[in-house]
Amino acid sequence: IVELLPRLVPVEDEAVSAELERSFRKQGIKALTGTKVSSAKVDGDRVAIEAQTPDGKAVKLEADYLLVATGRGPVTSGVGAEDVGLVMARGYIHVDERYQTSVEGISAIGDVITFDTPGHPQLAHLSSAEGIALAERIAGREFHPINYDQVQPGQRQPLPFAVEEAARPALDPDAANAAHVAVTIFDQQPLSGGEEKDDTPDPEQGLIRFTAQADRAMRGTRGGVIGVAVLDQAGGRVVYAGIGNVTGRLCTADSNRHLVSHSGSVGTGLTSPRARPESYPWPSGATLLLASDGIDTRWEPSRHPGLLCHHPTVIAAVVHRDHTRGTDDAAVLVIRAAPSSAQTGGGR
Repeated sequence: IVELLPRLVPVEDEAVSAELERSFRKQGIKALTGTKVSSAKVDGDRVAIEAQTPDGKAVKLEADYLLVATGRGPVTSGVGAEDVGLVMARGYIHVDERYQTSVEGISAIGDVITFDTPGHPQLAHLSSAEGIALAERIAGREFHPINYDQVQPGQRQPLPFAVEEAARPALDPDAANAAHVAVTIFDQQPLSGGEEKDDTPDPEQGLIRFTAQADRAMRGTRGGVIGVAVLDQAGGRVVYAGIGNVTGRLCTADSNRHLVSHSGSVGTGLTSPRARPESYPWPSGATLLLASDGIDTRWEPSRHPGLLCHHPTVIAAVVHRDHTRGTDDAAVLVIRAAPSSAQTGGGR
């Protein structure tokens, strides 16, 4: 195996590549990483390959067959697509959102299609879903368009498919280290804002200090995103600081308010205005929802009538079940303000 990049599976953690290479080695398979192929020629019934290793050393290899794997592309030449008038784009067949081509009566799905915007994912299960949607349309049944926002986009890191299976944890070591640092600072920093126990609570100052401290501590890590809320029940408010792609919602029976998260990443040198928290009314019975970017930001409570009346665990489970993107780890936190004593008939 000759790989130009430094590792066999560069999108995975280094340990995965090391273990995979070790497994191959036991089977007598040699892997040359960081190696560039300079020439390949057929010599009788053999293939002669010349390559250059990372240290500049030239190596010569011989094999019965040479398989070149440098990406995927459409195989549409020579099938008469242009002859019947199909609009093509770099070999791909252009279709609309209903998979109709430029020629009436001809539809297309799968890896060979492209829309008005580039980036159609080449995934087997997606092609199957497109086939089902198209078959229903042809049969005159209701057409159910695919929400491509819920399909892993260009930044996805698909699990590798090979004879040797590789698996990865939800967090690689670098991400786990950054999360550990953030949690450590969270445990150490009083979010009430007071330096001492007897100080007057000041959640805004507490969150400012926390985000600044976390930013400094995480500079030696890969960084991360943070969403932190301080619930001030006595003051009837929630103070929120969000940095990065973290979603915050404050929902009541008649309102649905988005909490402001600032763009950026913790661990990259935040400025005070950028990390400044916001204060929002926290009425009795309100529901606070925080979610990572694995949850579709466009979900609306109105799609689930009566959901907010249920226990926070049920709310979190429904949001996670119905609105997970599938592109990132999805986390949902739901908190509800305790009803006032007037509503419950007593103090609590």
